[in-house]
Amino acid sequence: MKSGVSVIICCYNSEDRILDTLKYLECQVLNENIGMEVIVVDNNCTDHTVYLVEEFRKNATKAIRVVKESTPGLSYARNRGVKESTFNYLIFCDDDNWLNPYYVFNAYVYLNMGYSIVGGEGKATFSITPPDWFKNNEKAYACGKQQSNKPVYGAGLCIKKTFIEQLQQMGWSNVISDRVKDKLISGGDTELCYMALLLKHKIFVPENGLEFFHAIPKNRLSKNYIESFHYWNGYSSFILSSYEDLLLGNTSFIGFFPIWWLKRFLYLFLMKCKITIGITTALQPLGFSGYFTSFLKNSTSVYNHTVLLKNQVFNNY
Repeated sequence: MKSGVSVIICCYNSEDRILDTLKYLECQVLNENIGMEVIVVDNNCTDHTVYLVEEFRKNATKAIRVVKESTPGLSYARNRGVKESTFNYLIFCDDDNWLNPYYVFNAYVYLNMGYSIVGGEGKATFSITPPDWFKNNEKAYACGKQQSNKPVYGAGLCIKKTFIEQLQQMGWSNVISDRVKDKLISGGDTELCYMALLLKHKIFVPENGLEFFHAIPKNRLSKNYIESFHYWNGYSSFILSSYEDLLLGNTSFIGFFPIWWLKRFLYLFLMKCKITIGITTALQPLGFSGYFTSFLKNSTSVYNHTVLLKNQVFNNY
């Protein structure tokens, strides 16, 4: 495996934003010892995204290529990018992320220090004045400060390819497809971070050096958009609870589904009571609705995944 950085950009109808993202990548400052490539994953684009990338590539100084992933979903697209990558370090760059000129270089340095995952800091840029509620919801847009050894958002996420290969050798794979077209289900990046923590890998967020602009279009600043995000975030949160159980050491009930189900139901009841009387706003009403829907729909599969995870993680030690 060659030493360098593969930047993976997953696209679904990105014609209105991909060129700006590529221009920022074209300006990356590297030394001659660090290789770099840009992999654009076509996740069933029906617009001019691929054409624009191919035209840009003709005059680019950085290596750019387009690969196809037919299965819809951000997680599947990222996995395709990982499979096609040449270098030992990877960056997941969203199609609207504008990386600072030293982002790739700094990512290489930090990953070379022994961290398996390194998170950046998104800074929102707007074409219109953002609504008052944006600041309190900036994490929904992959913006704001993050913490080391906590899950980091997928935009700008830097990761060792060897860590992903370790997961594959264990038989692990994402259970969340991540965003599919306009469905705002998310959590594939959180799954990777949870697995890193379960396997005692280090997640690092530097004070500076990994900043990027996140271009937020007008249509993503609507009330409908943020309400949809909270619903699907709640939906994903229940699925991710299998990882949280293991991280918190809640494994004694694993092996008996009725007890596991009752424990989840009581947790939901308590959560609903707290929301009703205003004790907590940790999970907004729409998020609770998504969580509850996921509980009704996915309880059996989440329980089975928890049992599988426990075996995979413990057998790795």
